[in-house]
Amino acid sequence: MNDLLKLSALVAIYSVCAQGASADPALRIDAGVSQSRLSGGLQDWRETFVAISRPFKDGWATALKVEEQERFGKHDLYSELRIDRTLPHGSFYLAAGGATEADFRPEFGLKVGGAMDLAARADVTRLTLDADASRFASGDIYALKIGLDHLFGADGLCSSRRHTPGATDPCPDRLC
Repeated sequence: MNDLLKLSALVAIYSVCAQGASADPALRIDAGVSQSRLSGGLQDWRETFVAISRPFKDGWATALKVEEQERFGKHDLYSELRIDRTLPHGSFYLAAGGATEADFRPEFGLKVGGAMDLAARADVTRLTLDADASRFASGDIYALKIGLDHLFGADGLCSSRRHTPGATDPCPDRLC
């Protein structure tokens, strides 16, 4: 990875919020652009996305995300539909997506997962479980990830630790 110099820029993230008594957004639109510059005469990688999400009553929400990626002169257009449900002490989700004529993105993917609070406090630790089944042009990939998220108060700052059984990830920690 010494040959890779990654320049990333988030172009736009914004929310369109409902006016009135509810503080929940009626509609959220996220968009982003990323570019990676490769050395050795290799072509740059470019990625763009737009996502539209909307919460509903009783903790339900849905989202649609469309990503366009260019790597080594090849383009993939990936779309994903996701349904989320927030519960008093946890959450779960189901997502399905795919790309037609995919070169490096899944032709079809199915994801399911969730989180469960381990304590009922403002600074809470959550146990997470995520399962992913994806069909690529080169074959099928199945993944199961277990982890812990620690949320620090109402500011939304989060530290995360994930483990994929059987995998050797050199950097499984992240801020979420």
